Amino acid sequence: LASWDLSVIAALTAEYGWQGRVTVAHLTPHGGLDRAGRAAVAALLTVNDIALTVVPGPELFAAHGWTDDPPGRIDDVTAHWADLIADGVRLSYAGGHLADAFHPFGEGDLLRDGLLAAAARGYGSPDLAGVHLLTLSTTGPARSVGLPGPHGVRPGALADLVVFDAPDADTALRHQAARWLVIHTGLPIARTRVEKELLL
Repeated sequence: LASWDLSVIAALTAEYGWQGRVTVAHLTPHGGLDRAGRAAVAALLTVNDIALTVVPGPELFAAHGWTDDPPGRIDDVTAHWADLIADGVRLSYAGGHLADAFHPFGEGDLLRDGLLAAAARGYGSPDLAGVHLLTLSTTGPARSVGLPGPHGVRPGALADLVVFDAPDADTALRHQAARWLVIHTGLPIARTRVEKELLL
């Protein structure tokens, strides 16, 4: 992945003792490598404790040749999430590029971006190598930026959470559940009300 100079980043991380404090993003050529190549990339990341963030919207948008480059396959423009997780990489996904040239439809909706990535990558299940896809947009980023864990709903935890109108994470992802309540620092800051009316 010479275009990203990942080996240089890894070397500098080790030289300056920044293990656990570095995150790279848009490692898009990863998916086009063979299994051995993907394992080598993962080794660079894990040995130096470098986290990886993928950004589904713009990375998939690039597959259609928005630059002068010809359109590519999905594997050529997106990282292979399941392999990265299996190889121990600290992986997360984010929803950057809000309605810009890189992602005209971006609105920072991580639930939608998760479904978008799952559909594009052909993931038949939201569990990738034993990790639920939605954790890559919650505990994954928390680990990347070094927030203290463990994460989740428990006494003493950060009181930042989104309550979905769904019985479980699978349903929330598949059906793009409404955000019933958003809580920040223990205070409710937003909610969504959905009304359905039978007309017959």
